[in-house]
Amino acid sequence: MKKIRIDKPFLVLTCILCFIGFLLFFSVSLGTLESTGGFLKTVAKQFIALALGLGVMFTLAYSNKIDYRVLKYLSLWLFLGSIVFELLVFVPGLGLEINGARRWVDIGFTTLKPSEFLKITTIIFLSALAAEYGTKLKKITSLVLVMSITIGVVFLLLFATKDIGSFLVIALSTLGVLYLSKAKNLHIFGLAGLGVSGLLLLVFLFRRYAWDRLVSFSGVSGDALGNDFQINQSLYTIGSGEIFGRGFGQSLQKFAYLPEPLTDSIFAVTAEEWGYFGSCIIVLLFLALVMRGINIAKRSKDLFGMYLVTGLILLVGTQSFINIAAMLKLFPLSGMPLHFISQGGSALLGTLIICGLILNVSRHAKKKI
Repeated sequence: MKKIRIDKPFLVLTCILCFIGFLLFFSVSLGTLESTGGFLKTVAKQFIALALGLGVMFTLAYSNKIDYRVLKYLSLWLFLGSIVFELLVFVPGLGLEINGARRWVDIGFTTLKPSEFLKITTIIFLSALAAEYGTKLKKITSLVLVMSITIGVVFLLLFATKDIGSFLVIALSTLGVLYLSKAKNLHIFGLAGLGVSGLLLLVFLFRRYAWDRLVSFSGVSGDALGNDFQINQSLYTIGSGEIFGRGFGQSLQKFAYLPEPLTDSIFAVTAEEWGYFGSCIIVLLFLALVMRGINIAKRSKDLFGMYLVTGLILLVGTQSFINIAAMLKLFPLSGMPLHFISQGGSALLGTLIICGLILNVSRHAKKKI
């Protein structure tokens, strides 16, 4: 029986992030003891998602019956299926609205966020198209067509569900894939510039909450108890950790002071408990994971594999670094979770599916570097 060869450094980094991520999540969840009393339920749901995600990841990585190249031929159906799944958020009785946004589907025993899977299938479909079109993408008409049926469709869906953060991550990952394709950079960045201008206009006209975040980021709002409250509390939380932090479980800000400590603000609590030193370790682990993913993409034996790994690792990298940058006021608040660490079963499962697919590609890659 042929020995299965996967990229061990990538697997080890993934497992380390899973372990540290759950440890951090457990610590931050202690804040629910006073606020909601749902500590055990919160931790249990995250643990189940982690266990399920690891099971899927190892299956994708080690199963002899699964070959990533099959995804190229299934990409359209996977993409269409995820679109249908995303549309379920608008179905009465299934779609769940939280804080004015319809992004979740209630399946009874839990909720799922379809956009987490839409991210993956969009990259799979785009990678298949880019590999199939090849040099045809040098024509701007072909490039516009590919972008329209992928990122254009995704934008319409996510803008309707008020999930601009997910769209931003998909858009940046898409640009990374197209940059490696046969398309001309002038065409890519020209269309991207038009897209950014259009997005800002639509946000200003129809998504005032997102516009308010941009204004807060610019520093001209002066609304300390309103738009600026979360970022001010985040900066205070990070600063209070100093060099080595308060210690595991010793955060004070997670007890009702810092908004969304379990989701998009979880890095701030991490910095409070682990300090500057611990925060740097987290950042370096993410950076190492992204760099190893890029290494796997370079060694891929086919264009589809290279595009696929590039897009998938960018999904993880861009979202993670945007989340961290937002907590440091280096980027506008986006509401995006931090991979491996933030609360969210769908997000954690999606992250580990991504890692499993990358490991599957690494099995067929050229000799390790």
